[in-house]
Amino acid sequence: MLSGESAMGQFPDKSLAVLRSVSLRIERWWREEKRHEPMLLPAIGSSFSDSISEELCISAAKMVFL
Repeated sequence: MLSGESAMGQFPDKSLAVLRSVSLRIERWWREEKRHEPMLLPAIGSSFSDSISEELCISAAKMVFL
């Protein structure tokens, strides 16, 4: 993500173009590189509502890699 400083600086279009280019290259590399270990994320929620939010985030992250 762009920081406020990058997005509001002198070259916001260039910042966005670089971020987009890097993101696309990394996503392409990830798809082509099929040798990744399964994602195991540690539990960090301290309350029931935190645990629900955490599980939703973990599920969303895992869906990206299916």
